[in-house]
Amino acid sequence: MGLDGVELVMAFEEEFKIEISDAQAEKMMTVGDSVNIIYDLLRPKLPSDQCFSQYSFYQVRKLLMEIYGLPRIAVKVDSKLADIIPMEDRAKKWKILMKKLTGQYWFRELVRSEKLKLRIFLISITSLVVSLSLLPHNFLGLSLPIALIVLYLCCLLTRNSKKVYFPLGYRMVRDLLSLVPHPENCPLSKEEIFHKVVECAVDQLGVRAEQVKLESKWVDDLGVG
Repeated sequence: MGLDGVELVMAFEEEFKIEISDAQAEKMMTVGDSVNIIYDLLRPKLPSDQCFSQYSFYQVRKLLMEIYGLPRIAVKVDSKLADIIPMEDRAKKWKILMKKLTGQYWFRELVRSEKLKLRIFLISITSLVVSLSLLPHNFLGLSLPIALIVLYLCCLLTRNSKKVYFPLGYRMVRDLLSLVPHPENCPLSKEEIFHKVVECAVDQLGVRAEQVKLESKWVDDLGVG
């Protein structure tokens, strides 16, 4: 590529906030080549001496230390979350942790006490049994509605009880590792990169967008000098 090619490569670097070496630029023979090279440059690389599970643990430990102020020695793969994460501000900081791990605040919310849930259930069952034993035979059909009303009232009365307990399946540090996204996932899809490459080509070369296809050659088809 000549001067036009150099300016185009610089436009790619500016658009995607990357650095393209001369060797990589020389391999950009077609639009598709450019998309693939930019995709590889945008995709983070996992260190060669580190497996994904080890990487995941380091990421989780780093966030737990950062968000909850935990000492490094406290965070181990088999550590119970309830043992290492203080109750104070647990729910608020849990949302921050979920956001940083998954990008979603609501991904895995904290829950109410399992003992409280069990008590509510037992109270409801008890009300059902009592109503079955006390109500006249002709009114036994009311037993289930009564039990449901009791269940509803119990839930209503405990609705403000704090959700500070970890949900089923997320009780240990190791349970959080599956939430860590793979580091080699590119922030942009190849289709998104292609559209941005087309925009750069239109801006730098003055060609029409429909002329820029994946198989188009920069020099022969798009007139890059």
